[in-house]
Amino acid sequence: MSNRVVMLAGGQGSRLLPYRTIVPKPLLPVGDRAVLDLVLSQLARHDFTDVTLAVGDLAPLIRAMFGDGGRHGITIRYSQEHEPLGTAGVLRQLDLDEPFLMMNGNVLTTLDFKALFEAHRQSGNAVTVAANFREVRADFGVLDLDVADGTHTTRVASYVEKPATTYSVSMGIYAMEPVVREFIDEHEQLGLPELISRVIAGGHRVGAFRHDGVWLDMRRREDYERAQERYDELAPLFAVA
Repeated sequence: MSNRVVMLAGGQGSRLLPYRTIVPKPLLPVGDRAVLDLVLSQLARHDFTDVTLAVGDLAPLIRAMFGDGGRHGITIRYSQEHEPLGTAGVLRQLDLDEPFLMMNGNVLTTLDFKALFEAHRQSGNAVTVAANFREVRADFGVLDLDVADGTHTTRVASYVEKPATTYSVSMGIYAMEPVVREFIDEHEQLGLPELISRVIAGGHRVGAFRHDGVWLDMRRREDYERAQERYDELAPLFAVA
């Protein structure tokens, strides 16, 4: 099994202000450890030991903390982003000739990375997206309106106060085949949603791997605060206690 991981660790984390003021968001503390420290420990436990960190302006802080990865029993390489490449553009800059995991460096989850990767290899997918479920609730009373009758008023068929809809959403964790790089131009700024749309349009199969367990996206203030408040409870689930 390939043990290669490409991890995005260069975002600015504006949604986490004022928490992220002087450190990169992957270095924000959860309990007594940094988010990225927890994630790297998880990857090592699942035998993913060859990690490339895509880093940005605050790269020196990440390098100073994690070095070559020896403390975690892994090998860390760094890909410095000197111009914005988006969440997918970095893949064009790397030498990737075997299947790999790609993920955000600020995700805490009970996902079995190895199970995701093995399912991906058996599926024949070009990309397999780890998927979780999130409920999105409207902050308003929502009206179902009949077709307008030519006046300023329209008949209301129903009125639902703050309805909720459940969506299947990307966890920011992907298993990929090297062929995806063919859909990225050199030095192109490209996001992962756009890349996956191109892969599908190119006739390649993209699948989803459902995960019903814990998933916390540390870019979201509410998820970050939940991780802090429940760290003692969650840490054993992440198998990094």
